[in-house]
Amino acid sequence: MSAFSRSVKKAFDGLIRRNVLSVVDDRYYSSEFGNAVVVLVGRNIRLRLIRDRGDISADAASAHTPDDWAPLERVLKAAGGMGIPDEGLLPVTEAARLVEQHFAVLDEALGHSRIEETKKRLAELTLVQEAETRRRFGLPDP
Repeated sequence: MSAFSRSVKKAFDGLIRRNVLSVVDDRYYSSEFGNAVVVLVGRNIRLRLIRDRGDISADAASAHTPDDWAPLERVLKAAGGMGIPDEGLLPVTEAARLVEQHFAVLDEALGHSRIEETKKRLAELTLVQEAETRRRFGLPDP
């Protein structure tokens, strides 16, 4: 077990011990700068924590659309979470804190009855994020 995996399991320990989340994938790539991926799943939630060359980010997806990953912060905003930080690198402990704090909202938004509404809001937020990125780098609108 890698140090990254241990840190994820420690940060999400409360949710894991309550059987709300469980680790279903844990990969460590020693030949690729120590990159690692840990995936946790719950009833409606999939979380993916990634360490890429030392930088850590977190993604979320619905268990009903498991390959539609988006940054955790964006998913939380789409779910209606308040006080969500801007997208970017996210320490494991901060990702765990955000998930724990907003778990009920996240679980509901990614559940079968609200996933279409959440996906629509995610698409809107993605357009906003792309426009902000273009402005930041002085790129023209499409």
